[in-house]
This record gives sequence, C-alpha cells and structure tokens, in this order.
Amino acid sequence: MDVRKTVVLEVEGRLVEGQFTASEEWWHLRWPGGEVSFVPPSQPWLGVVGDEALRQFLAEELAPRGIVPHICGTCAYFTFSGMSWDMSGGWVGYCHHNKVDPLDPLRDTVDIWDGCAHWTARESEEVQDEEG
Repeated sequence: MDVRKTVVLEVEGRLVEGQFTASEEWWHLRWPGGEVSFVPPSQPWLGVVGDEALRQFLAEELAPRGIVPHICGTCAYFTFSGMSWDMSGGWVGYCHHNKVDPLDPLRDTVDIWDGCAHWTARESEEVQDEEG
C-alpha cells in the first residue's frame, strides 16, 4: 500500500491544501506551516485497518493540533457496508451524497482518504463505524 493524495485540511478555521503520504509502516501529512508523521497500528493477519488507523490518527495527532481533514473518512455522507469494510479492511466505503438510487459500487465507492467539494462535517469527527 503506497498512497499519495492531495487533501483539503481545516487548520485553525482556514482551508489549506495538504499532502498525505502513506505506506504500511508510516503515514505523513504535510500542510503549509506544519507536518506530522504517524505509525499506524497493525493487526496480526489484517495489517493496517484503515478506519481504525484513521480514527487513532485523528485523535492522537490531528485533533490536538486543531486540524480536520476534509476527506471521505470524516464526512457525514460516508458509510461502510459490512461487505465493503470486510473486503477493503476499512479503507473503502460508500458516498451517499448523490444517492437517488440504490448504491452502485462503480459510482458510489470511495476511499477514506478521498475528498470532494461536497464534504460535510459529522456531528462528531469520529470515523464512521461499520454498519453491517
């Protein structure tokens, strides 16, 4: 798993662009004026479980710095199905923003680190728990 993404971050009330880089062993997030590295927890037989690692990253590294990433994993429109969580290890779920029909995996599937202009804050900044 090697991930490189440009993400929108809310830092002290301002929206800025950041660079997220990840591998199995470490995550790194850089934004104008700061950066943070994180070692995601790894589970035996599972490796890094995406939503659990994101939840820990938010709580331990980003929340104390007042940073909210505007990514699918923190968006009110994002959910997992039991199958999407199982199949992706907590990395891929569904966006319900444009939901007018039943969910279509080809159209509605998103990664927890994806982002878009429709990001909406949750009541709580927790990562969406598995629904299924």
